[in-house]
Amino acid sequence: MVHAEIQWKDSPLEVSAEARREGKLVLLFLFDPDCAGCQRMEKVTFAHPCVAEYIEHHFAPVRMNAAADVSLFERYNCFWTPTLIVQDSEAHECRRTEGFLPPECFVAEMALARLKDALNRHQFERALELAPETRRHLEGDKYREPEGFYWSGVAEYKASKNVEPLKNWWTRLLEEFPESEWAKRAEVIR
Repeated sequence: MVHAEIQWKDSPLEVSAEARREGKLVLLFLFDPDCAGCQRMEKVTFAHPCVAEYIEHHFAPVRMNAAADVSLFERYNCFWTPTLIVQDSEAHECRRTEGFLPPECFVAEMALARLKDALNRHQFERALELAPETRRHLEGDKYREPEGFYWSGVAEYKASKNVEPLKNWWTRLLEEFPESEWAKRAEVIR
C-alpha cells in the first residue's frame, strides 16, 4: 500500500485558491530547520501515514521557514517553532498550536480545527456532522476530549435551536471531566 506524502507548498497565496476550490482549510507550518521540535514533527508526525492522509484529504498545506524569513513571526503573531496555524481560504484563523505534537494529538487538533471552522462560518449542520468524527479523534485525550464535548453541544444547539442537547453534552462534560477548563466554561447550565 502506498501512503500519501504531504505536498507542501511555500506560500499561503499559492494554496488559497486550491483551498477554496476543494473546500479545504489551509494548514500553515512555521518551522526552523535547527528546531528540535520541528525536526521531530517532520520525522515522526508528518511522516506518519495517517497524518499525511488526513492532511491530504482536508488541508492545503504550507511549509514556511521562519528562520530564513523572520518577518513570518510578526506576520503570523508567533514567537516559537513549530507553530501550526489553521486558516480558512480567506486567511481567517480558526486554530493554532505551538510546539511538537505527536501524530494522534496532531490529528485531534486538526479535527477540532475543522469543527471550529464550521462553527465560525455558521455552518451548524456541517459542524453537527463533523462532531462525532472529531470526538472519535479526541477519545482518551484528557486535554482535548473535554473541548470536543463542549463544541459538540454548541453545534447541536446551534443546528437545532434547542437548548436540551447543549445541556446534555455539558452535563456529561461536567460529570466526566469536572476539573477541565471546558467543564468550568459549561458550569453556566447548573
